[in-house]
Amino acid sequence: MYLVTLSLPSMAPRQVRIAALDGMAELGADPADPGAAVQLVARLGQDNPAGWLDDLPVALFDRLCARIFAAEFAQTIECKSTCESCAEPFEFGFALAELIAAQDAAVAQSGFSADRDGFWTTPQGLQLRPPTLADLAAAQDGADMAVRLVTAGEAELAAVETVLEAAAPLLTLPIATACPHCAAEQQAQFDMARFLIDSIAAERPFLIRETHLIASRYGWDHASISALPRRDRQAYAALIESERSAALKWRAG
Repeated sequence: MYLVTLSLPSMAPRQVRIAALDGMAELGADPADPGAAVQLVARLGQDNPAGWLDDLPVALFDRLCARIFAAEFAQTIECKSTCESCAEPFEFGFALAELIAAQDAAVAQSGFSADRDGFWTTPQGLQLRPPTLADLAAAQDGADMAVRLVTAGEAELAAVETVLEAAAPLLTLPIATACPHCAAEQQAQFDMARFLIDSIAAERPFLIRETHLIASRYGWDHASISALPRRDRQAYAALIESERSAALKWRAG
């Protein structure tokens, strides 16, 4: 369990407690389920007060997914894409911290700062708050979302979206890159929450192998192994593999 501070220059910071990723959480990471990221975070954040996730702004949820990815996987994002020009597959990467820092700088420059109640007010008199996960689940469409967020002024969708893009940017955005094959510049769509789930799901074969190794060596049941933090499970499996390798070398002389 570790404490995470989530922040944007435009709103008050939030602190949440997050558990380390374990086998049960990994098994639930289904890329085909659009709610998989929320379910994952709900499981890892069970130590927080009731309703904490519903009240979390969507922009901070994205940053929480980024913190989980950085803690469990890496500080950099490695993506795969297909060139829009030559149709060749290619890979590209970027530093997650640099992307977030660039967003922070842009938000700070926008001048938006929430009041005590968490609302922003534009020079035109539009007053609104950031959308939460509960809003995202309940809103029927963009217009309905605008009505939910605006407390003063006209709930005009385009104006609301402009404020949200400036004050609460999401980590779902186009990333500028260039094809290494033909040098064509293009933008690849990146979704932090989806990338986290995809990264976990891609390691399913390793999870199965690690579970098998530990069960074979120690005789632990599946539930006990699945409850291990991911890094502890990987460490146990690495020790078993190391001992097996040493034993084979000794037998070979």
